[in-house]
Amino acid sequence: MRDQWAAARADIKATWRERRIWTLAALISVGNRYRRTILGPWWLTLSTVFFVFGLSFLRVGLGGGDLKNAVPYVGLGFIIFGLIAGGINVGSSTYVQAGAQLSTSQRPYSTYPMQGNAVQFIDFLHDAVVIIVIALFFSIPFTLAWGLSVLATFLIVASSIGVGLWLGPLAARFRDVGPLVSMVMRLMFFLTPIFWSIDQVTTNDRAWLAWWNPLTYQLLAFRDPILGTSHGLAPYVVTTLLAVGNLALGIVVFTKSRARIPYWVAE
Repeated sequence: MRDQWAAARADIKATWRERRIWTLAALISVGNRYRRTILGPWWLTLSTVFFVFGLSFLRVGLGGGDLKNAVPYVGLGFIIFGLIAGGINVGSSTYVQAGAQLSTSQRPYSTYPMQGNAVQFIDFLHDAVVIIVIALFFSIPFTLAWGLSVLATFLIVASSIGVGLWLGPLAARFRDVGPLVSMVMRLMFFLTPIFWSIDQVTTNDRAWLAWWNPLTYQLLAFRDPILGTSHGLAPYVVTTLLAVGNLALGIVVFTKSRARIPYWVAE
């Protein structure tokens, strides 16, 4: 057991020392995705704009209201959910997609979830441009409260890294986990208050649809400070607990399973 902890600790330290390498690899990966296109990665931003306005029209059509309120609400929710869901999906597939590279490369094993989440964060930074445009266009004031949204973003990324460290080995060992996670995340898009509000379901005694969902707390911890709304301390407390809990669980699972990961993906 002591040898396992020593190996895992050395692995994570090596990943931190090589952070420039996997950060550059993440940048190249995003660039290669849009090779030979005119807009390049800015296609991410453009597609987000179209999707946000589409969901905003849906919100107005189903629940009433106006686009002035709907676009910021839906836009912020959609963008941060993309970071949350992307991190979880990457975590479930990080080692399976690495495949034979795990057996032939000398890279630390913890590098793979770190690089995968770096790609997701770079995508989020492209979408963050939309947040600035929305704030300017709809006269949302820039306040110190935005700092809470920045903090929530880093807590979400930390949580996703932890998820990659425990869910990645699990999905490598049991291959049904990956498709299951993908299916669940598609469902969670509709069960998370992105284009619908908690107030709407509270009147029908269905608020539990939102509050049982841990992703709701992460979304609100990001969106509330920017919009100037509040759902109490719960979103910030739960978001912090998710980050700490997933990192702790991730380190434990990664430590115990690290030596077997190459064999699982090679099967």
